[in-house]
Amino acid sequence: MPNFENISPHPVVRQLLSSAMTSELSSASTNVAVVSLLVKVLNREILRNLQKVVRLRRARLRKDVDTLRHILGVQKFDVGIVCVDNHRIQQINNTYRKKNFPTDVLSFPFHEDLRPGKLPCPLYRDELNLGDIFLGVEFVMKQCQEESFDLHDALTVVTAHGICHLLGYRHETEEEWTEMLQRENYILSEYNRLTGRHLQPLMKKCDHSR
Repeated sequence: MPNFENISPHPVVRQLLSSAMTSELSSASTNVAVVSLLVKVLNREILRNLQKVVRLRRARLRKDVDTLRHILGVQKFDVGIVCVDNHRIQQINNTYRKKNFPTDVLSFPFHEDLRPGKLPCPLYRDELNLGDIFLGVEFVMKQCQEESFDLHDALTVVTAHGICHLLGYRHETEEEWTEMLQRENYILSEYNRLTGRHLQPLMKKCDHSR
């Protein structure tokens, strides 16, 4: 069970998190709302690991997320990154998308009507928030094992995909997918230039199940 004592100095947030994760009646919608509230209260990026199936190098993932935010010029915006197992990502996927299976990444934008490529123009400090990304790390690990791919490289790639969704990109049509893929290619090419790595988008064609 995650220990929320060290996440936030705000006792109400700690109580909400603990209740959401320990209650037998806890739902995916409750967990998403609570994590979003945590981001808003803290006014910063958070990276939380709420699963025990896969060992994560959180310092590396956090550094990679910071690099992605730098590339996109969104350092001043809050974003939540939450790592979960197959059960929880399936629960959230079913609740919000009516797709009852696990997946690699789910994004919940704070600004839902953004045009792709346009940054939010917040009027207030608490609107400096891009939203939350849930990483299905157990699902991603299985894909990596099947394709002999490094887990943390894959998590960086799917996080870039998730951030694109927070910034208004979609892939419901071939045209939207092409636009999003072009943006992901740019992000990862800049990431590779800065880090010396060789990451590429994991998917090369439109897939409506994502």
